[in-house]
Amino acid sequence: MILVMMDLVTHYVTTAFLQAETKQAIAEAITATSTPIRLSSNLFIRTDRAPALQSLAKDTSGPLTSIGITLQMLNDNCHLDRAIQKASSSRTLN
Repeated sequence: MILVMMDLVTHYVTTAFLQAETKQAIAEAITATSTPIRLSSNLFIRTDRAPALQSLAKDTSGPLTSIGITLQMLNDNCHLDRAIQKASSSRTLN
């Protein structure tokens, strides 16, 4: 699994490659990818409705909540989808 994080103001993108799609692995990846773009003690992350992400979002005493990260479930994450499309189209294989 590839986790992609994008700041909506600067469009700065960070990524993480996960070996497993467990709650713990995703929480660690979210923490690692959000740290370089985090500007305040509370962070709101918009995400899709993947089952592990939904589980993390509902866990009010979990690892993300304890460090001030709140997940907001969206039906559409068009900002990130467009950024990924743009990055993919700008790459060429040699």
